[in-house]
Amino acid sequence: MARPEQVTERFDKLSKWAQQYIVKLERDIAYVKEQRGQVVNADGAITWTMFRDDGVYGVPDDATITFKTGSGRIRIDIKNDKVRIHSHDNVLIQPTSSNTFTVMAKRRTVETS
Repeated sequence: MARPEQVTERFDKLSKWAQQYIVKLERDIAYVKEQRGQVVNADGAITWTMFRDDGVYGVPDDATITFKTGSGRIRIDIKNDKVRIHSHDNVLIQPTSSNTFTVMAKRRTVETS
């Protein structure tokens, strides 16, 4: 981490143990910023922001992600490299190409007779 010149001069005057401790704290802060945002909500659910791993964004195994959409919510459970998609409404899956598809929560309509 680059420091301004004034800070570097003062840092160099510190004892070695203090310098090492500050460097460790700076690394810890950088790690937390990278991992940023595991938040435990009031209902006990854990909210994750995505983290970087070698330039690829991902989520931990056994994760549950809930997307709030305009018409409802879609929950995605990831476990053992499998993805399970759940919605309180109907789920509509539309293939868009050979390796891409769109998932939508579709409100149920009740027909009255």
